[in-house]
Amino acid sequence: MTEKYIFEKRWFMADFARLRTFERDEIILWLDKLSELGYNGLGVYIEGAFAFESIKGVIRHGVITKEDALWLCEEGKKRDIFVFPMTNVVGHMEHFFRQERFAELSDSNAPLFQLNFLDEKAEEFAMNIVHEFTSAFPCGTLHIGGDETTLTDENKVAYAKFLAKICKNLLDEGIRPGIWGDMIWMDGELTEHFDRRVSIFDWNYYGHRPESIAFFKECGFEDVIVCPSDNGWSGFINYQHPDGWNRARADIPVKPYEIEMFLEDGRTQDVMNGLVTSWENETGRNMWAQWSAFARAGLYMSGKIKAGEEHDDEKIEMALFGRVTPYTKITRALQEEIQNMRFTWPRIMRALLFNPSATVAFYNDIKKADADFFFKYPPVIERLTKELDAWIPEGDFEKHCCEAMRAVLAMISASTAIAKALYSYRDYACAAKLQFENPSVCSQKLLEIAGKFRSAKAELETAAAIHGVAIENIGHSKTDIPRMKNVCETLEKIAAKIEEIESQSDSIPLPRFDYMLDCVVNNKFMF
Repeated sequence: MTEKYIFEKRWFMADFARLRTFERDEIILWLDKLSELGYNGLGVYIEGAFAFESIKGVIRHGVITKEDALWLCEEGKKRDIFVFPMTNVVGHMEHFFRQERFAELSDSNAPLFQLNFLDEKAEEFAMNIVHEFTSAFPCGTLHIGGDETTLTDENKVAYAKFLAKICKNLLDEGIRPGIWGDMIWMDGELTEHFDRRVSIFDWNYYGHRPESIAFFKECGFEDVIVCPSDNGWSGFINYQHPDGWNRARADIPVKPYEIEMFLEDGRTQDVMNGLVTSWENETGRNMWAQWSAFARAGLYMSGKIKAGEEHDDEKIEMALFGRVTPYTKITRALQEEIQNMRFTWPRIMRALLFNPSATVAFYNDIKKADADFFFKYPPVIERLTKELDAWIPEGDFEKHCCEAMRAVLAMISASTAIAKALYSYRDYACAAKLQFENPSVCSQKLLEIAGKFRSAKAELETAAAIHGVAIENIGHSKTDIPRMKNVCETLEKIAAKIEEIESQSDSIPLPRFDYMLDCVVNNKFMF
């Protein structure tokens, strides 16, 4: 690429559906920075996390209200940012179908919370939701979802007709509908049911896929939007990877910092529309730790950087903060030195901090893989922490980014400590062999293992305190801290159980390590 291009739609999507609350002060910071980075649109992903006027009650306190929506649209206009709502009327309807009053409308044959679109009341139910959003957001656009739906050969046409009918209803009312493209990309015949004025949001979070973009263009859809993601849910920090999904191409290498590469695929197909998606705000996935990725995409769509322009940290830093900080350098280091080691581990290791059951799952994984590479993590974290300590943030935006990155480093350190404690299963096995041959060595090893779990608990308590500061004044889910405390309690129980085993090791044979973990985590009696 020798030239730089400017996209027509330079949009960003923020997820308010998954436990995030709406904090106006925080949103102002987002809008100002998105505008500076060249974005001209904000998709507000809500699903059912909304204070509906026609449906009493809210799924949690702090969800977006109609007043919030109107305020947000006005604030967007001040910055030339087009604000539009995003919901779902087929799949991803857990906010509704976890409620007893709507249970009859859910599809009992689908593994997730999905609308039974074969029910005669389904259209009325969906349109009621639709009208709530079109009333609250006077923008003339509504994304109605439709992604990741469980379909069969028998009902896939009915699905397409149902979704297309909702789109047709909106078009008749002067509203431009949008849908995710994955389901009709995987089964191209379903496209015949849709009006070509429906906007197609073609998401691909796992590498390049120019074929789908070309497909939707060839089908005659007037408005195709290319939708990459920061992939923040995959680990502790944004990270793009080339694993295939939905027939995605895995033959083109994607480097961790090249979030804009799917946008480049769109450009090669003359699709100059992009929506960068940011998902989840829970279990340590803090949006404020992801802004390097958002900056890259915004600058690319605005024609200020080239696709694949490597390691231009200073340009990203100047766009984010107006000066150079360690933020982008640390982001890249985490991507390349930690998350690039093996893709599956960062996600599992993050789960160790928030889900007691993850200790059992992680043990089973490391036992199979005998993976000791995470012992490389501590020196990396120590080096990056020193760099971060030298950063004295200026202003609220920098402060949130700095605190979020500090929490990320603390959480990686804590998860590494837990992983190392679990990795001591090898010492435990050695202790079992020596139990009746050399009781003193067996006892010493068991107490050392118990100490590792207590050390991991202390690391996690520290991480929880740092993470708590980072999320205190933002809309990030406040369920993270109770979850981390729950894991701390589990680590203490494991340590206590190992000490109990040690106290009886002169007569009671050591139980298997995985059996011991399972009993503690799931509150089972050992014998």
